[in-house]
Amino acid sequence: MDNNAESWVGKKVEFTKVVSASIEKVWSCWTDQERMANWWGPDMFTTTICEADPVLGGHIYIVFEGPTGKKYPMMGTYVEFDEHKRIVFDSSPIGEDNEVLITTRQNIEFEDLGDTTALAVTIEVISVTPLCSAISKWNGSWMEPKLGEASRICSYSPVKICFRTINPK
Repeated sequence: MDNNAESWVGKKVEFTKVVSASIEKVWSCWTDQERMANWWGPDMFTTTICEADPVLGGHIYIVFEGPTGKKYPMMGTYVEFDEHKRIVFDSSPIGEDNEVLITTRQNIEFEDLGDTTALAVTIEVISVTPLCSAISKWNGSWMEPKLGEASRICSYSPVKICFRTINPK
């Protein structure tokens, strides 16, 4: 991975998955705050705050906590919303001084296949900040899971966790 964060702009990670659940159940994992809180973040992390208003122009704010107790906030805005078809939102992890580090556009497309649902996910880096560039010079590998191969991104993506808890009690 290039340690120059500016080189990340425009890079994309794309993957697809067929989920053994109805489109209504899969959709609700991406639109219901309570259900989102159950799966957002990497394995071994807990979502402590989940605020989502999944409508055009609505905001999303999520904080997940790692096993060491460190909190990782993320904020964003929904830029496209077409029920049971597509959700697009921009998301930005927030640094320790409440500064945006990087902004990605997350595009989730849903396809109703009857008893199953196909998801196509694209995550694209749309901007980086000077702070992100400075961090990348110290440790450029921190972004690798976001931009690496699709099999690795799954462990850091809402999609993987959504699949794991698609049929809650």
